[in-house]
Amino acid sequence: MHNRGANLLAALALLACGLGPAAAGPPGETARRSGRTDYREWIHGPVRYIATRSEVRLFRRLDSPQERLRFIRNFWERRDPDPRTAINEARVLFWQRVAEANRKFTGTARPGWKTDRGKIYILLGPPDDIEQDPYYDTRIQDVAARGLMRWIYYGLRHAPTSAVTAIAFVRTGDNDWRLSDDPRFASPTFNIYAMEGTSGLDLWHSLGGLGNFIDSVPWAGGTLGTAMDLGRLQEVPSAGELLRSVVRSEEFIGNYRGHVHAEVLHGAGGVPILALTAAVERRQLLPAWDGSATSLAQRLVATATLEPDDGAERAPVDIPEQAFVAEPRPADGDPFLRLQAVRPVPPGAWRVRVIVVDRRGGGAAVVESRVEIPEPAPEAPRVNGPILAAALHETPDRAPSGTRPWTMQGALVIPAMRDTIPTDRPVGVFIEIGPARGADGPVALDWRWERTPPGAQAPEAYGRKGHLDDARGPRAWRFAPGELPPGRYTVRFVARGENGAETRRVLAFTIAGPGDAPDAR
Repeated sequence: MHNRGANLLAALALLACGLGPAAAGPPGETARRSGRTDYREWIHGPVRYIATRSEVRLFRRLDSPQERLRFIRNFWERRDPDPRTAINEARVLFWQRVAEANRKFTGTARPGWKTDRGKIYILLGPPDDIEQDPYYDTRIQDVAARGLMRWIYYGLRHAPTSAVTAIAFVRTGDNDWRLSDDPRFASPTFNIYAMEGTSGLDLWHSLGGLGNFIDSVPWAGGTLGTAMDLGRLQEVPSAGELLRSVVRSEEFIGNYRGHVHAEVLHGAGGVPILALTAAVERRQLLPAWDGSATSLAQRLVATATLEPDDGAERAPVDIPEQAFVAEPRPADGDPFLRLQAVRPVPPGAWRVRVIVVDRRGGGAAVVESRVEIPEPAPEAPRVNGPILAAALHETPDRAPSGTRPWTMQGALVIPAMRDTIPTDRPVGVFIEIGPARGADGPVALDWRWERTPPGAQAPEAYGRKGHLDDARGPRAWRFAPGELPPGRYTVRFVARGENGAETRRVLAFTIAGPGDAPDAR
């Protein structure tokens, strides 16, 4: 066997014998919906701004998750401006505005979409112009702070005047901006920079005032007035829960296909750490990703929830979007774009639900998986991996594995999201060996490789067996495209401490020839 190995690091020994990533099961599957999701919170979210009263009443009468899900699909289908296209443009635009409202209107205890400015932004979009005087005395008795802001829209459809529409906000004592019902401030000819601004008052009264306006601006069957009434119905999830609740309860139709890979790491302290990698397929992003790591970090966001899946009484684990870090060096031709988070997680079986959202394109992917986190074996050597890697890079960061996403003691390890690798892609294997908790002696490592050629039934030895008397630290193998012939590979590791205790790991992967590789290329 010819093995050029990997000049990854001095510390990453180039062992002259082979490869073979681990796969405890398919690392990525199309999302399945949880049977525990009942969708009843959906009507309490941002959609309450565009739902009509009759739709709210009907939704509340529904008894089953299936009925609610059918209602949600029909709700958006009725608002689809062009059913011939694969994407519901109204739906995508709505959730883009929700996300924008959350980013723009901060500074209060409420998420941005729940503020008055957020409501108007979601319903009408960004204003054409903004007039603002932070020191304006509104002379409103129940408003302690000074300040007046007007959003100006030109040619707003179905507004009282087709030329100019003004929506006014006054600043409150908590530094928020509240929608004003004072007709002076909403007059199209009101001068915010003058001492007295009543020149347009008669015109505004002749148009019926603000009440006429908010009952005239439609949104797919509802009106702004309806939306603002519905906006007072319920309190809804916090900003940290918004991404999960919106995508989960609204069943965002994962127009993106998602994948997830879970790797259990063991630190020196004995606490299991979950390295959770979420990915979408690069070809799905619309508009296309520009190829830079910076734009990838700005574009994709993910959250995850872990719930016990073995009947044990353990609290769920939430992994917020702030914990996920985008792939630092996306490789040309790699079909996946990834994010990773690391979190301590108690031992046991967990049902994992991951949501990835494309901030720019409006797409989303929801993926479910299952992970078993074993109890630490206090007498046995610690083994992290082996990990089947799409790429391995040297890094000066020597932080302990599991403390930062992607970093494994001096190496950036980019997990492969599938256990089938096309022959035209590079492949790597990474493993990290450590002594048992509290020990500091050497750890011996033995490994052997097997390959089952295409069409064969039984495996055969591949290369020579390997042995190290002391394998503590990171070890890596890296292979160039085409270096490994097609076939099914299995690699078996045995780490043995001074006390004779062993830790065994088995990894398997496939090198696929032309025409046999998966379609995510």
